[in-house]
Amino acid sequence: MRIGVVRKILVWLVLAHVVAAHASNNVAPYFSIRSQSLNSALHYAGLTNHLHIFDKELFYGTFSLTPAYFQSIRPGAINKCLFGTKALSGTSSCDTLFISGSRAFLNDAGDTVQDRPAHHLLADYFYLPPDFKSEVTIRPKIKNILLDFDLYLGLDEWVQGLYFRFHTPITWSKWDLNLCEKIINPGVVGYAEGYFNGTDGGASRSILLNSFSEYACGKSIFIPSGVDPTAEISYPLVTTEGLNGCKLVACRNCPTKCNVSENCSTKFSSDLTETGLADARMYLGWNFHNTATSHFGVNIQLAAPSGTSPDGKFLFQPVVGNGGHWEIGAGLHGHVTFGQSEDEKSYSGFYLDANITHLFENRQFRCFDLKCKELSRYMLAAKHTKKVENNLQGGGIPATAQFDEAFAPVANLTSMLVDVSIAVQADISAFLNYTTNNLSFDLGYNLWARSCENIKKTCRSIPRLNPEFDTWTLKGDAHVVGFDTQSGLAVNLSVSECSATIFSGTNFVNDTLVEDADNNPNIDNAELATGNGQNLDDDNNAGAARTNTSIQVNFLSECDIDIEGARTRGLTHKVFTHFSYSGLDTNGWIPHIGIGASVEFGSSKKCCPDPCPQPPTGECGAQCCPECNNCSLSQWGIWVKGGVRF
Repeated sequence: MRIGVVRKILVWLVLAHVVAAHASNNVAPYFSIRSQSLNSALHYAGLTNHLHIFDKELFYGTFSLTPAYFQSIRPGAINKCLFGTKALSGTSSCDTLFISGSRAFLNDAGDTVQDRPAHHLLADYFYLPPDFKSEVTIRPKIKNILLDFDLYLGLDEWVQGLYFRFHTPITWSKWDLNLCEKIINPGVVGYAEGYFNGTDGGASRSILLNSFSEYACGKSIFIPSGVDPTAEISYPLVTTEGLNGCKLVACRNCPTKCNVSENCSTKFSSDLTETGLADARMYLGWNFHNTATSHFGVNIQLAAPSGTSPDGKFLFQPVVGNGGHWEIGAGLHGHVTFGQSEDEKSYSGFYLDANITHLFENRQFRCFDLKCKELSRYMLAAKHTKKVENNLQGGGIPATAQFDEAFAPVANLTSMLVDVSIAVQADISAFLNYTTNNLSFDLGYNLWARSCENIKKTCRSIPRLNPEFDTWTLKGDAHVVGFDTQSGLAVNLSVSECSATIFSGTNFVNDTLVEDADNNPNIDNAELATGNGQNLDDDNNAGAARTNTSIQVNFLSECDIDIEGARTRGLTHKVFTHFSYSGLDTNGWIPHIGIGASVEFGSSKKCCPDPCPQPPTGECGAQCCPECNNCSLSQWGIWVKGGVRF
């Protein structure tokens, strides 16, 4: 029987490694870690002589109090999960995002886009100048401080080998992206009329943001809509939303001056913290075999959520507990001692504690990317209306939609309530113990693995990407307003760029003349635009080249939201040690105290470009790269455990 159990565990471990090896390295809009309450290494270490006692006929128990500190390592692995390998491929350390505008890379003559790196994020999406350049260094760090309460009660007076165990940690958790931005070129020009609005002079430099950091914390700008020169009627401002979901930093934390050694211009600290009980875990078990040299037992276990759940506001959001899930599962544990001395005061032992649980559905609020478009949550969408004015046409065909003078980050449109569950989670510890007199030493290995999340929309999942409410397209780098070549009247176009990515639009690409790019040559279904029967150009210049409009636009919809690609799984390997001392029996009370430490490594891949293919031109909603993301936290920890057996 014992051999069969060990064989099953070994097979499970092999499968876990195989699954991790084939997991893709996609981009996840939410970073999920194991609950601070799920740590069998921490909970078993130092207690080998105080749990599952042999030959007890009365009630007995053990109470332990464990203050502990854990801090993350390997920030590059966290970055790869959150931002993807292509965006980070400019540095081997996977810690820097590069931001540049559509006109940041021009030839010496200033008339042609040239040598724009493929991994640079397009600054136009972030309300930054078209000639803006910066480097954003991100070094994520997670800190957890725990005070764990652990109570074990042996119920042998009722049933031989029966026991109950309860533990819960009070947890303070701080998550910080440590975002630091070095401005290479703050930008000196604004956007020409037509790119964001129809105002003569366009969007001037003075109204634009000054850093990516400002966009990352939710700041926006005010863009004047335009003026009809024939009626001299001023229109209201173009609606420009700031980032509401998956924000990188909190706006309440103003940028601070960086140290010289940090080589940056502005620095934001997330300083996001949560405090609470990280789940209440209960175990009811039975030691069906218990002798002086070995024991084997099983248990059923329940975890009641008492922590916090993600709300989608921040990309790197601290969570206390397992994310609000109820858990139910079972455990197997046992030990065998060997090498006992003649006086029976010194001996060695091998211990195993394996726990498997299922995490039930919990309703969470999350933001998502679009299918096949990593980091598209930070792209810019343009609102359209199906009420078309000025007889907008393309190639003689009437447009069915028209720019409605509003912009929003995609994250604001894809955020919604979802139900999240996890089929299986495992926490397995195996360790050696050596005890001599009152001293005890543990050295072991822990495996934590979690299967892929199951995320599904709820009946209340009504994101803004619902044509019944709003109609949105990807703006890309297109002009959204054209101008009557005769009167200069501004006419809103119908524009979409389904092939745009976070790195580039479809017009301002390498080896393209700027004057050609201004005319929307590569928007979806491009046709020459007319308004009120007159040709439209791009910049309110009589005689300028004609501009294109989409006939018809490709609207974004709920089907474009990449729920499947947002799923994550986890796998970590931990080594741990603990040294403890047990006092003498004083009227049935035996105190114990010890100190322990651990180092945990999450599986990760090298930083290299993501091979995920892009959908063909003009197609939205393609299905690619849906594999589950392997997002695991590497961390070290120390603790002190003290308590008493009674």
